[in-house]
Amino acid sequence: MQQPEGDLRYEALVRSGRLDDGELMAQLGHDVARNYLNPDELALVFDDLAAPEVAAYLRTNKFPADIKVRHGDFGEIVTAGLYRRVRRWCVPILKLRYKQTPNQAVQGTDVLAFRFRQTPPVIAVPEVKTRAYRDRRMSKEAYDSLEKVLVRLDESLYFAMVRCSERGHQFLVRHLARLLRNPENRVVERHMVFVHDDHAWSEARGSGCGP
Repeated sequence: MQQPEGDLRYEALVRSGRLDDGELMAQLGHDVARNYLNPDELALVFDDLAAPEVAAYLRTNKFPADIKVRHGDFGEIVTAGLYRRVRRWCVPILKLRYKQTPNQAVQGTDVLAFRFRQTPPVIAVPEVKTRAYRDRRMSKEAYDSLEKVLVRLDESLYFAMVRCSERGHQFLVRHLARLLRNPENRVVERHMVFVHDDHAWSEARGSGCGP
């Protein structure tokens, strides 16, 4: 297997004890909802339907029934929240909102995270693998998937730029356009994030290596 160049870092994130069960579920519920629906869509649903009907609408039209898809989506949701809130990266696109059907796998990078104000700007490309148990084979799967994704990175950047333009976020559009125009003036970090269950608690293990 080809070995990546640059620094290799490893970090294990485990239960910290700072959130009780209720707080954890509320935070995860918020993240799951915002990844599948934008606020405007959710407001429209609530205007038209009563609470039980809203739940039925979400189960039918937004939340996947396939267990493998549910695992994969959950891992991406946790990862996006980790990069945004803990690592303080800019994560402008929640790609699960753009599924045409609940069980569809969205193409491209699992998550795109940016540090636009660094010189040169940095793009983190996390490949997320989610399992119900620890499995050492995930690292090989993640590495192979990440290499394929990086070949088509500009397609994911263009997708993000168009979505930001649709939402009127011109600041982000300008930065993404520069990254597309000047690929030599950007740093791409390869990240692998592993999410699995450990004694009924999710433990995320992440590692990143330089460009």
